This record gives sequence, structure tokens and C-alpha cells, in this order.
Amino acid sequence: MAHMRRNVDVHYLHRMANIVKNSCTGVLSKTDDARDEMVNNIVSVGKIVDISLNIITNAYIEEEMRVYSPVYKVKSALISFTERFSQATNLLLVLALMGLTIGVAGCSCRMCCTSCPVMWNAASSRRSAPCCCCGL
Repeated sequence: MAHMRRNVDVHYLHRMANIVKNSCTGVLSKTDDARDEMVNNIVSVGKIVDISLNIITNAYIEEEMRVYSPVYKVKSALISFTERFSQATNLLLVLALMGLTIGVAGCSCRMCCTSCPVMWNAASSRRSAPCCCCGL
């Protein structure tokens, strides 16, 4: 966050938000809109600035927790470990499924070829023609 990197205190951001809110209120009060619409616009701008200020304040709190709290460091390490473990498990499952698919395909082809009456010559027990099922 840029404000944290530049060591801007939170109270300066609160003051900035008040200045922005007051400036917007001044601009909106000079418009030629109906009174109800002008009041609604001023309230809306105030809420938007307050929401933005709340997000920035929460980011400051989270950054301070990350820097000073050992619990946050443990939580971060635990989350990164579980993400790596999940990725490794997913890779292992994909490789196992690929091996299983290849094994089943090879086994079914071998079973098909050994049971094909056209392919095997009963007297010599040798291949006499390609398999009628799979063509091998």
C-alpha cells in the first residue's frame, strides 16, 4: 500500500477525506438541482468518501497486524503451506489418473486381442491376422 510505504499517518488520511467531502459538498451545493436531489447527492458523496476511508483504514490495520503480530505470520505461513500442499496433491491426482487411464486402455486392448477369434490361430497359438476389434 502506497500510504504505508511512504509512512503517511492515518490521521492525515482522515483529514484528507474530510477536505474532499467538504469540497464536494461545496460543489454540489452550488448546482441548480432541486433541493431533495442536491441533499441526496451530498449524502451519496459522503457515503462514498466514508467507504473509501474505511477501506484505507482497514488496510492500515491489517498492515500493522502483519508487521507486529506473530499470529498473523503463523497464519500466513499456514495458508501458503496449505496452498502448496493442495497444488502438489492436485498434481499427484492428475498424474495418477493419467497412469490409470493408460493402464486401463492397455489392459482392455490386450483383453480384446486375446479373445479375438480372427486374430489367433487355435492350432499354433500365434497371431494370424490383426484384431477385428481394435485393429492391432
